[in-house]
Amino acid sequence: ISLDAEGKILSVNTAACQMFEYSSEELVGNSFALLSYESHSPRTGVGIVEHLMGRARQSPVVAREFHGLSRNKRTFPAELTLTQYSMGGRDYFSGILRDIT
Repeated sequence: ISLDAEGKILSVNTAACQMFEYSSEELVGNSFALLSYESHSPRTGVGIVEHLMGRARQSPVVAREFHGLSRNKRTFPAELTLTQYSMGGRDYFSGILRDIT
């Protein structure tokens, strides 16, 4: 998965689409928060992506477990590993999503 500095999904592969039960067209342009149960919980403070993006700016690779949220509202344990890169003066993030059920 590729994200911009605001956590918006720029690209996603077929495996991630299958994991979350969305098409690529449905995900691209939306916030990563769509895929995280924590983002839909009123008890949550900083979202997982915002947390990892802050850490990724200081460390080459960061990872965190979270509760994935599929299109049909099924939750499952997942892991997001992110790395930050800059291009054209803008920050971007490349990530690997894993279902760790």
